[in-house]
Amino acid sequence: MAVRAHKVLVNLTVLIIAFLYSGIAIQVVNASENQVIKFTNGEWAPFTSEKLRYNGLFSKIVSEAFLQENITVEYDFYPWARGYKFLLKQSDGYSGSLGYVWSEKRAKELYFSDPIFTGYGCFFHLKSTKFDWQDYSDIEGLNIGTTIGYSYSPEFEEARKQGKLNITELSKQSQNFNMLLKGRIDIYPSNMDAGFNVLHNHFSAKDIEKITCHKKPYHQAKIYTVFPKNNAGSKKMVETFNRGLIKLQEKGLYDQFIKDSRAGKYLKLSPYYEGSKN
Repeated sequence: MAVRAHKVLVNLTVLIIAFLYSGIAIQVVNASENQVIKFTNGEWAPFTSEKLRYNGLFSKIVSEAFLQENITVEYDFYPWARGYKFLLKQSDGYSGSLGYVWSEKRAKELYFSDPIFTGYGCFFHLKSTKFDWQDYSDIEGLNIGTTIGYSYSPEFEEARKQGKLNITELSKQSQNFNMLLKGRIDIYPSNMDAGFNVLHNHFSAKDIEKITCHKKPYHQAKIYTVFPKNNAGSKKMVETFNRGLIKLQEKGLYDQFIKDSRAGKYLKLSPYYEGSKN
């Protein structure tokens, strides 16, 4: 009788141990599971691009925010209009997209996350030039470079329309920065990050060091991640993303990503950026 009781106790102990180990194994598997979602994306360097490390700054922010919540994002790049259609169509299972400015039309079709970025338009100028401005009357009389086909703030465009600004139009941003370095123009308006992207791709570190961007923006816009309203899971996805974004910001990673992008660390092919070959 004592032997039989001992065998039962041993068998029970084995079962308990096996159960505990199976529970641990299940927890490990669940912890390692990683949901994968698909996003549409487009070319807008230095923010989004297949040619950039991590597919650009916005893609890096979105990917890392979702990773905080154990979700991996895969990107498919399209022309922006086509990607938007695919996102709304839902036939290819896209959960969201990124790099959008809020508008009433879009708000009817999309849920918007917390802002992932605030884009600033600023006046680039040489550090050796004593330049300051508070309103557009302060830039009257200066030689201003612009890029053909680009629009700036409504106030800038109105001053241009009224003939108050002395403007030289060129076909490329790099040409304007070249004119700036040669002293042929005094200021050049551009999105700050797009401007630094051009500088890192086309100019040496020595030349870049000569240029700065005025701290007062002439325009700013908040940028969002978006999710289609015709997807039943989008509301939950917005909440999940926002939680991950807050975690990034609290850890200091968000600011670091922006700093790295502006330093040219996401570039792949720049002949001037030494880190591009690493």
